[in-house]
Amino acid sequence: MADPAQPDTETALVSPTLSLTDPARIAELEALIANAAELEANRHGTLTRKAYESDFTHFVEWCEFVGLTPLPAEPETIYLYLSALTEDDNAADWAVPTLERRLSAIKWVHETSGHESPVGHTRVKELMAGIRRTHGRRPDKADALSTEQISQIIDGLDLDTMRGLRDRAIILFGFAGAFRRSELVSLTREQLVRSTEGYLVQLMRTKDDQEGQGRDTGIPAIPDSALCPVAGIDAWLTAAEITEGPVFRRVRRWDKVGTQALSPQSFSLLLKQACVKVGIPPDRISGHSVRAGHLTEAARNGAPDRALMYQAGHKSMETTHGYIRPGTVFRTNSANYLGLDNFANTEDNSEATADESPV
Repeated sequence: MADPAQPDTETALVSPTLSLTDPARIAELEALIANAAELEANRHGTLTRKAYESDFTHFVEWCEFVGLTPLPAEPETIYLYLSALTEDDNAADWAVPTLERRLSAIKWVHETSGHESPVGHTRVKELMAGIRRTHGRRPDKADALSTEQISQIIDGLDLDTMRGLRDRAIILFGFAGAFRRSELVSLTREQLVRSTEGYLVQLMRTKDDQEGQGRDTGIPAIPDSALCPVAGIDAWLTAAEITEGPVFRRVRRWDKVGTQALSPQSFSLLLKQACVKVGIPPDRISGHSVRAGHLTEAARNGAPDRALMYQAGHKSMETTHGYIRPGTVFRTNSANYLGLDNFANTEDNSEATADESPV
């Protein structure tokens, strides 16, 4: 089967030009089409494209199983597909965001192949709205690590080993920078600019910056602090003799530093292992816990919204507030303005009377 994520050139808007008879002109136009297709493919990040391809492949396999046409698909086909995924009260436990991504993949493949998307049909929209209402649930987010917990984790590392030095550097750098785990593990030495104030990190392309405009993030030095991210990474870069390429690398047996960068999954695993050593339950810890920890802890300590938004690289304040609210739910609670503290508690409940009702 052809790659489902690639547009069908037979129905592409530029295909009529290929009816020309001049071979040189045809070759020139084919080169332009290939160049445009490559640039168009880069509209989405690698992970997004892979997710779309996987999602559409799942849809194609279901269509083949039930005997329906996947491309172009009718709105009724999408309607039945969603119904099949959520049958028996969503026994398969499909998350609503996953189903929405499936629809996005189907829409994308149809439109880039020159077909009208069936996803926008009213019945499909109504069904999806019903699924959200019936099976929607609050996202199960990873726990945010506090500064106190970060301190415990760092205390538990063996800093006489290369692995310990690396883990201290990546955890503190990730916490101070509020980096996504993908941003953190992909950092190269060339992106780090050292100054007396700390490190300027030149991010090239992030989740919220798919067009590659880039942004700079500062990692300040905290002199005399055991949690100084700058001192931590300085010690790691010096010990590992890293002058170029990936910053955070695999450490093999006998403390030998490799050349390959850590994967996002590896960072999550090393963080969980570090938590286990100091008695922090690892079940709800992931690579996202340091990013969430930065935003939650900084918000709790009164960091300005704009500072949080910029450090995290968020495009909207609404996204940032998703982290701020848990950290400030008591400090900025309107219940504190009700004047409840103006009424002294004169009731003495230390000695209840014998006939007092327990209810």
